This record gives sequence, structure tokens and C-alpha cells, in this order.
Amino acid sequence: MIKRQELVNDILDIYDYVDHLEKEVERLKPYSIKEEKENSETLNHIDYLMISIGKQKILDRCLYSWREVKAKYDEENDTYNVTSYNDWLNEKLRRDEIPDNISLDEFRVYFRKELQEMYEKEKSIALNKAKDIENVEEE
Repeated sequence: MIKRQELVNDILDIYDYVDHLEKEVERLKPYSIKEEKENSETLNHIDYLMISIGKQKILDRCLYSWREVKAKYDEENDTYNVTSYNDWLNEKLRRDEIPDNISLDEFRVYFRKELQEMYEKEKSIALNKAKDIENVEEE
């Protein structure tokens, strides 16, 4: 049977956890999509253009251009082994080029869409190359 003090302690722990979660929500609010949309409505077209160009330049500067997704055919399992997104991203990122006022996690979250698109494109190219190599070897 649960003692009264244990029950009170459990309730207090839950309140502490809720407080922690509320602080985390407040910390992450600036990165929400809704917040980004609200901010973009107050920008004129020149501001939006400048932000877009700056965003692309930062992304380009922080990525190695020569790191690619690798795909290899596994004859034993009759499948293609492809570099995972996380492994690709760890190799692709130039951590020393990420601006000092942005953490690695913030960078990954902010550029998630662009990085995912880039990964999928490189993955498709790598798979096509691997399939072509396999077809040449069969002939």
C-alpha cells in the first residue's frame, strides 16, 4: 500500500516535471513554424530576399561539397546498403563554419527541410550509380 508521503512526493515530482516541460516549450517557441510564418508576414519582399540569400549562403558555407551519400549492393542479402541520414549529416557538416551564436542542434533543426531534400537527392543519385554498376557487372 502506498504511503501518504510517497504519494505527495510523486505528485510534487510530477509538478516539477511539468514545470521543466513548460520551460522547454518556451525555449523552443522561437523555432516553431507558426512563429516563422508570423514573422514573414511583417517582412517586405526585399527583407525576405535578403534573408533567403543569407540563409542559403550560411547553409552552403557549413557543408562539405565533396561528401556524398554512398550506396553499395549487398549480393548476399540482395539489397542496397545506403549511408544513413545521420551518418551522412555528421560527415557533411563543417562544424567549425557554423556561426558561433547557433548550436549544432539549432542548425540541424533550422535547416532540417533543406538537409532532408539534399540527402534524398544524393541518395537517389547514389542508388542509380550503384544499380548501373551492378548492371554493367552482370553484362
